[in-house]
Amino acid sequence: MLVDPSQFLLAKALTMAANPMLIVDRSSRTVWANHAYERLVGSALDEIRGAVPGLLHTDRRRKELFRNLFQTVFEGGTWVGELFAAAKDKAPRPFECVVTPLQDGLGRSSHFLVAMHDVSVLRSAIEQMSYNAHHDALTGLANRPMLQSVLAHAISHALRSRTLCALLFIDLDGFKAVNDEHGHHVGDGLLIEVAQRLQRAVREADTVCRLAGDEFAIVLDEIAAPAGAVVIANKILELLSRPMTIDGRSVTVGASIGIAIIPHAGDSVAAALRNADAAMYSAKRSGKNRACSFNAVLGSVSTCADEPLRDVAGKSTAPSIGQT
Repeated sequence: MLVDPSQFLLAKALTMAANPMLIVDRSSRTVWANHAYERLVGSALDEIRGAVPGLLHTDRRRKELFRNLFQTVFEGGTWVGELFAAAKDKAPRPFECVVTPLQDGLGRSSHFLVAMHDVSVLRSAIEQMSYNAHHDALTGLANRPMLQSVLAHAISHALRSRTLCALLFIDLDGFKAVNDEHGHHVGDGLLIEVAQRLQRAVREADTVCRLAGDEFAIVLDEIAAPAGAVVIANKILELLSRPMTIDGRSVTVGASIGIAIIPHAGDSVAAALRNADAAMYSAKRSGKNRACSFNAVLGSVSTCADEPLRDVAGKSTAPSIGQT
């Protein structure tokens, strides 16, 4: 019996195609697979024939997806979507899959061709782009757009649960002098060290951001009392007062901190940003290396603390962030 040359070429093309392909029956058991699929799973066709491929194993978390897939192809339609496949002992990675029904001589969908395209590199690139859009390139901290998003969420939660949160604005004192004297390389190293110290000063649930240059902000999520923000500000001042060794040079900076307690200092992102910023500039004008809190009762910045740091009520350093 002569073989139709076109059929031979088609079979050869599918077998040698760069993208993984396989054919399964109505029970999802493998009937055929090309070389690319064999390389993907690390097994020859003879070893996987008759087995249900991993990408078609029903996952409880994606139950609706698989229900839609099987319903579509059993009714003669083509399904397009994302499935996960993995080589032996490797983590699954995403593939865009096109599942097409193959009809027998009676017009029934007896088998299904699964054509796969690896989108893991594209997915990683998109995730990296998203990360870059919301994080500072130098320090890895959240950036200004991310701050606004996190702050909006914290304010919304505080208003719903009738709790407090806080925004701290931090501007370094003496950074320009270090940068001018030792150069941008040391300046960048200092900013990275400052970022790490700020992260050590807060809880895991809090968010540290770099806004621009030597300006930072911290969102304290769900604090028990305004005193908690004062404790954190004190800790930051103490941590930043310690000398830093950058590229073999010992440098020292301070910080001016503005505190806005939410919702006392505003129940919107704009109000919180404005009032924390005003408090920070008041700390600068009052001698630097200190913190000021926005006084919601007066509608202005309260008297800045000398030493020790005081809270909005003028009391000395307060109990820990979890205390009332």
